Amino acid sequence: MQTLAAARLVVATAGTARGYLPARPMETITCHDILLALRASHGQELATRDEPTRSEVYGEFQRIQEAERQAASSVTMLALAQRAHAQLGQSSEFSLPSVPGQEV
Repeated sequence: MQTLAAARLVVATAGTARGYLPARPMETITCHDILLALRASHGQELATRDEPTRSEVYGEFQRIQEAERQAASSVTMLALAQRAHAQLGQSSEFSLPSVPGQEV
């Protein structure tokens, strides 16, 4: 959770029990945001020899990363939470946690 807090995706709650809340409205936090925060390399390339096939391999990985970015950017935390709530078969309406300093 500290990684997500450092990326300003969650904030720690005050009180005796440590908890976290979204740092901004859940409909603005995407899976892509979370993936970027969790990845240790975060855009850093590994050092490799300059071989003729290197550009082909890097090009393919860039295409894969772009497809992942597009897919992950289209899913918000709000949509994911709503689907999970529905899958659990919970009859009550899903409600967002309150985020300090924000109206929900």
